Amino acid sequence: MNLTLSELEASGWIDHKTRAVFIEFIVYNPNCNLFSVVVLLAEFTAWGKVDTSVKATTVRLLYTTTWSYIVLGFQIIFVLITFYYFFKEMRKVLLLGSGYFKMFWNVVDLCVCMLSLAEIGVTLYTSYLLVDFNRPHHKTTQPYSKYHQATSWYTIKTYVLGCLVCLATLKLLKLCLFNKFVERGAKVTKMAARPLCGFMLIFAIVFSSFAMLAFLLLGDSLEGYSSYISTMQTMLQMMLGSFDYYRVEGAHWILGPTMLFAFLFFFNFIIILMFLAILDEAYHSVKGEERLNGKSMNRKIADLASKRLENLLKTRNSSNDSKCIQGVPDTEEEKCDFSTLNNIAPLSRNGGEQQAEEGIYGKRHIESSHKRRSFFDLVCGRRSEKRSSNYEIRLLHYRPTSDVEARDCATCSDRYLEYAPEQTSTETRL
Repeated sequence: MNLTLSELEASGWIDHKTRAVFIEFIVYNPNCNLFSVVVLLAEFTAWGKVDTSVKATTVRLLYTTTWSYIVLGFQIIFVLITFYYFFKEMRKVLLLGSGYFKMFWNVVDLCVCMLSLAEIGVTLYTSYLLVDFNRPHHKTTQPYSKYHQATSWYTIKTYVLGCLVCLATLKLLKLCLFNKFVERGAKVTKMAARPLCGFMLIFAIVFSSFAMLAFLLLGDSLEGYSSYISTMQTMLQMMLGSFDYYRVEGAHWILGPTMLFAFLFFFNFIIILMFLAILDEAYHSVKGEERLNGKSMNRKIADLASKRLENLLKTRNSSNDSKCIQGVPDTEEEKCDFSTLNNIAPLSRNGGEQQAEEGIYGKRHIESSHKRRSFFDLVCGRRSEKRSSNYEIRLLHYRPTSDVEARDCATCSDRYLEYAPEQTSTETRL
């Protein structure tokens, strides 16, 4: 490098009129397939000072490894999906017209499609610039220019990809609107949009006035206030609590601290409280609307989905559900002969029921207000008369004698249930 500079100086390229010297070189690491394009700049100012800067861009440009080809496959899939959704959104635009742009999420989807197409275009152009460098025998007249162009476009590709990922991640909020907190936050933002626009106008005016004051007071003394843009950046950091008080005091021992305290007091105790008051008012308005209107459609869909999922995961005992239809007793107590049920006919209320009880249970049940219910009425849950809660329901198993009776539960309607008084609690035996 020293020899090159000496040659440039000897040939008259570098003299007292030179204002900048650029040194460019490329480094390639084949182990990890990385290119580094480095630019060293030495800039000479009018009063003889030399400002130096270094710019190094490291990229992976070639497809040489197995993983690189896997990434290439995913990129092809990304291209196909992008074109599919782009034509889908264009169809929506043609169908809805100007109404398409009135919905926020439609605009977000369209921006995602456009950024995806831009990402595809930048990637293809970068590959086009480097297609000749895959051939080692190929010689170019400008070996460095294409690499610089490729790295520049690679940087642009990174910026486009960052915006694309940001918008695609924001679309997750659309999927999370079924959550009541996310939905409430979206409603609060929508309701507070106009007041926040007015607040941002006030914030911009007040912040610009303090930035101008700080730039005029401290611009010739402190580096952070040397330009108006750097002054605004420094004051934004000051709002977050990052500032050097002693440097400000050293630059101007009266106006510097006065400006600093006035700025912090006004923004931390007035502007921020105004912002929180706007959000608080919108939040309480949204909660009031929710109490009046009830659950929104998204909440109802979420509740329905949760109930369906709960029913799907809930374990059920299918044998107990089909026991009344199949009539298969499970215990020794239930394995008794109910053939006498076929001989039971509708009898009188006083004598007939006692005979039926003796035929079924082998003993007489002395009760004052027992009622007869059919099997069909019990299954369907119909109760024409109220019964006391201290009765024990004994469901008599009936074994169908034909396939017709097994398919039709109505054939069981002639079978009756007996209610025996119980002193403790209600128990159902199936």
